Amino acid sequence: MRLLPLLLAIGLVAGYGVVEGRWTHRWQASAAVRLAAERLKSVPLHVGDWRGEERELDARQVAKGEIDGYLVRRYVHRVTGQQLSLLLVCGRAGPTSLHTPEVCYPGAGFSQDGPALSHKLEVASLPGPVDFKVGKFHKPRAAVPEALRIFWSWNGDGRWMAPDNARFSLARYPALYKLYVIHRMENVEEPLETDPAMTFLRQFLPEAQRHLGHSEQASLPSARATALTTLLRQ
Repeated sequence: MRLLPLLLAIGLVAGYGVVEGRWTHRWQASAAVRLAAERLKSVPLHVGDWRGEERELDARQVAKGEIDGYLVRRYVHRVTGQQLSLLLVCGRAGPTSLHTPEVCYPGAGFSQDGPALSHKLEVASLPGPVDFKVGKFHKPRAAVPEALRIFWSWNGDGRWMAPDNARFSLARYPALYKLYVIHRMENVEEPLETDPAMTFLRQFLPEAQRHLGHSEQASLPSARATALTTLLRQ
């Protein structure tokens, strides 16, 4: 009888692990993830006046982030010369919802200038506003001052979303995209309204969405998603 509570606790933990693992596709290669990775290849390199250049992601970063597909690009506006960096990755919802700039960039020597802000961006050809998190980062000990403004968002069903708790809110998606757009600023006081990333995103997102699609990335049935969220919160 003394062992009964312990056995029950072990059973609950094991049951939670199995359910969470199956519902978040932890142990199996998801067809939705493979399709999402394949679709990345068709996202156009050049968008409007922005000329793109492909880059490579370090293999250790790919493995650590459990990334199944990615695009890394440098964009230059052919008229103004403004430059941006883009990272678009896809994978299972669990690992893809984690590793935000708030976690990654401090580990690379950056300090975050205040909490990330929620921002809604109106994009003409997309239904409703696009949600982003926006954060500013700088290297306090760098010999040459370096300041970044980073926009990030996720897409699991055709909508770009930036919930406060991405792990819980996005767990129901079998495949998830995550987008970073990074602008290296002259100084940390540059206003958000004039950031070139805003212009870029208004041109890039409709083109990207035409190729990424979402019909095969439907979320898990609502009842299962609700149950999974409840388990994760316990």
